[in-house]
Amino acid sequence: MDFCSISGDGCVDKPLATLWKNHTTTDKPNIVMKVTVCASGLKAVTKEHGLTEYWAHRITFCNAEPAYPKVFCWIYR
Repeated sequence: MDFCSISGDGCVDKPLATLWKNHTTTDKPNIVMKVTVCASGLKAVTKEHGLTEYWAHRITFCNAEPAYPKVFCWIYR
């Protein structure tokens, strides 16, 4: 079983690789998401799902990995 270090190193490697593989091999249209960083955390809006808020005190790690362009990920507990 893999565990993340306290700094978050390695936490997103496997999930991002899986998401990126699915993204590059599917014919389905992308879901466009607008993410806003605000005082309370993150706000994500999609046409399909509307507004979802992610509270700052529950975000444990976030990353924008150069290997996956246009992808911003976060770990939410």
